[in-house]
Amino acid sequence: MKNRTRPFFGRATLIGCAAALVLALSAIPVLTLWLNDARLLAQPHERTRQTGVLALTSDDVYLTRILKKYSQRHQLQGYQAAPTYLDGMSYASPNVLAGCLDALCEAGALPAEWRDYCASSLGDTVFSSEDSLGFVHYVAYNADAYAEDYACYIVGVTVERESQKVIALWASAPWELNLPQPETTPTLEAYRAYLGLEGFGEWADPADTRFEGVGLYSPRAELMLFYETGVYWANDYGSYRQFGGTPLNRSFERSYFCLNALSVSAKTVSEWQAYARSFPEGTPLWGRSEEDNTSKTEEHAFEEALG
Repeated sequence: MKNRTRPFFGRATLIGCAAALVLALSAIPVLTLWLNDARLLAQPHERTRQTGVLALTSDDVYLTRILKKYSQRHQLQGYQAAPTYLDGMSYASPNVLAGCLDALCEAGALPAEWRDYCASSLGDTVFSSEDSLGFVHYVAYNADAYAEDYACYIVGVTVERESQKVIALWASAPWELNLPQPETTPTLEAYRAYLGLEGFGEWADPADTRFEGVGLYSPRAELMLFYETGVYWANDYGSYRQFGGTPLNRSFERSYFCLNALSVSAKTVSEWQAYARSFPEGTPLWGRSEEDNTSKTEEHAFEEALG
């Protein structure tokens, strides 16, 4: 009797080998694709080779986006401005305003002497208002001995509510205190770090603009950082005294310290520069002169404080 099992096992072995070969062949494309993917992932991506493609722009960061919108606020439908007159403002806690000053001081953007004077002079006359974009304005008035008990403008800040960053500061102190007037570049660099904008490149002094020598500008951020300090004449904001039946409007010489972050397009800066360069070199522009960049002017407290 012949053995019929051997052919059966032979056919089974043949079928098994064929199946294994098919599986092996089918795995080759998958393996090839995987190896290609691994090789591509290990190489620098083409976009990373293109300088500037992945660089930050003003649309990539919340603070620069909202500041750009704030700069266009008067063209926005339904925009409601924050009241800047005391009757339209509300009382605010002095601690909130003091906290803003502390944050700037800790960042190195505001000298401790300025922070200490303003914080100690806040009193209970701190007012606030908010616009429809979420920018909160704080202002403080108080009397001090140097002004013979007249109510003087002490400090004002504008805070972006979401980020809690101070985008404008205007502080005032008696000039007799001789508070420090720090160098421009270190102050602006500290302010830039406080705002969290160091990731933007190409920060530079905006030559041939109103902010030359007192500003720091980044075309990518489309942001102008501005710092200035000097002396001005301040009016009394309290009730006028009577002398011989005539109201007596007193003024006092005071120092000021100003920080501001303004959204300005690169096109606008270029237009400013083209305008300035159309005049002979040395021509006084932007309300300044080469001899005196810090003029003593009558105070416009609200406009200065609120940018």
